[in-house]
Amino acid sequence: MDVTATRPGGTLRQGLHFPLREQRAYTLVEVLIRVAVAAIVFGTAAPGLHGVVVSNRLAGQVNRLVGDLALARSEAVKRNRDVVLCKSHDGESCIRSEGWHHGWIMFEDT
Repeated sequence: MDVTATRPGGTLRQGLHFPLREQRAYTLVEVLIRVAVAAIVFGTAAPGLHGVVVSNRLAGQVNRLVGDLALARSEAVKRNRDVVLCKSHDGESCIRSEGWHHGWIMFEDT
């Protein structure tokens, strides 16, 4: 919408002007304070999160082992043969020492 105004030298056309929105900026001190507060919050939360991550990894490995045990059993029933699940550290041969944390293999024992 245009507004027309008259002045002594002729007519002057002006458009409607909207006021500029106020710009908000942060000072360097405000930014440094916000970063410091965030660092403190994340620094105190991180050790607590480490326990949760370790617990979830352990639960995932246990669930994987239980799932593979169930798979070995069902394959043994389906094939009517022995299916072995044993500890393995290289993925090729069974080992008797160490724990299950290195991994395991499953195969049909012929």
